[in-house]
Amino acid sequence: MYTEIKPIIRIIAGLAFQSPANSPTGPVTLQPSDTAYPRFKSRPTDVELKRFYTPTESERLFFEEATRSAGARLGFAVLLKTFQRLGYFVPSSAVPEAIVEHIASALGEALDRDVLGHYDSSHARHKHLRAVRAFLGVKSFDADAKVLLLQAFNDAALTKEDLADIINVGIEVLVRHRFELPAFDTLLRQARTRRAATHQDLFAQINQALGESGGALSMYCSSSAMTPAGSAPGTTSSKTPPGPQFTARASCSSVTTI
Repeated sequence: MYTEIKPIIRIIAGLAFQSPANSPTGPVTLQPSDTAYPRFKSRPTDVELKRFYTPTESERLFFEEATRSAGARLGFAVLLKTFQRLGYFVPSSAVPEAIVEHIASALGEALDRDVLGHYDSSHARHKHLRAVRAFLGVKSFDADAKVLLLQAFNDAALTKEDLADIINVGIEVLVRHRFELPAFDTLLRQARTRRAATHQDLFAQINQALGESGGALSMYCSSSAMTPAGSAPGTTSSKTPPGPQFTARASCSSVTTI
């Protein structure tokens, strides 16, 4: 019986437990650029700077009402404009110089990296995180977001093998429900875990359905020592994604000046 189903076992096991560790090129580490996870361009064009990083009139008013000093105003503006583009918060030190310079120029503020560095570690910035979420109508990545993300990963893993594709589904679901994106490592770790669990469930179902033949399947997979670790970028596009593009959903009249 084992001899008869061995070719089928090879196909099933290969689909369920592909690992780049067994590939000729060795293990592959998935990077944000292999997925739709938003990120900065190292050299944004003038058109992109004007389109994505120029504060609107309502945003300028928001900055004015929420801050007292020029340094805090610029830091707040960088915080909001970069979050709109990425869907997650980053310190000003991680923002390309061209973007910070453009925002400072648009506000008529002098650019001082030392002042921005102080803002990054200030209590004001912590309060501004909440203010940005309220202004844009975005929720933090909380327990509800995690449940939603894990369900999306479970569903995606039923039809997709590539971790990049599974992660992209999770990103799409979080953005659609207006949740802040977690760190990329969080997405990668959870996607890998859920894919492994889904494959294990599928394997158990196949094993049970095959009966005696399923015992042969279990023996074959165990002897092959295949695990669900690792991932490969596949054919997922590495082009810089457009980002969540969050827009304001709240007025700035209720923002506390910091």
